[in-house]
Amino acid sequence: GNAAPMLIFGTCLNPGVYGENPDLANLQHSNIPMQHDYRQVFSTIVKDWFGASDDAISHVKFEDFIDNRVDYISCKTLNTHNLFKDNLNMTCFPNPTTSKTTVKCFLKMGGNVSMDIKDISGRSIANFDFGHVGAGELVKEYDFSKHQNGIYIITLTIDDSTQLTEKIIVNK
Repeated sequence: GNAAPMLIFGTCLNPGVYGENPDLANLQHSNIPMQHDYRQVFSTIVKDWFGASDDAISHVKFEDFIDNRVDYISCKTLNTHNLFKDNLNMTCFPNPTTSKTTVKCFLKMGGNVSMDIKDISGRSIANFDFGHVGAGELVKEYDFSKHQNGIYIITLTIDDSTQLTEKIIVNK
C-alpha cells in the first residue's frame, strides 16, 4: 500500500518528528516504504492516551500491536474529568440558530456562575448572574429572535476566573 505522512497533535503527545526521512532511491513499487503501521499508531493512542484495555484492542483485531506501540504519549490516560477545562464544560445548540439557543454547562464542582452574551463588536446584549451553583448541569435558554443576523459570543464564567466562550451564529 501507499505510505503517507501522518500528523498527530495534542497536549499529551511527546513533541517531535518520528521516523526517518524517506530514501527516494529505495522505493517499493514506486511508493515510500511504511515505517509505522497505522495499527501501531491506533494502539498507541487508545492504550497509552485513552487507557483502553488490551482486551479492547484485541476486540478490534489489533492485538499484534499491543506491545508494538510507538512512544508518542507523554501524559497519563485521559478520562472524562480531564476533558473539562478546569471545572467547566459548555455546549450551545442549535448553532446556527434562527431564534432560541440552549446553553448547557456541566460543573464538576460548584461555584459562582455568570453568563454574558455579546455581539461581534463586543457590546453586551445580555448578562445572567446565576449566583452560587452546585456541581452538576446548568441549562439556560436564550432567544436571539429580537437580534439581527450575525455572530454572537457567549461567555460562561465561574468564580470570576475560569471562562469558556462559544460563538453563536444567528441566521433567520
